Amino acid sequence: MKEIFYGQLKQVECNSDIDLYVEEIKIDRFTIIENVLTEEDNVICSYQSKQLFKTKDRINWFYL
Repeated sequence: MKEIFYGQLKQVECNSDIDLYVEEIKIDRFTIIENVLTEEDNVICSYQSKQLFKTKDRINWFYL
């Protein structure tokens, strides 16, 4: 019986953290890099992302 696979099957060997981050972005469209932002940066990014989603929701509602 022939097996059929869907999705990504290619395996990549990551030799550094940067390689791993690049692969995660390619597959998941995001990655988590720890200990890069300060606490203040986290607060600012959190606020800006919330504002972005509010704007997105208003735009989606407008086009319904």
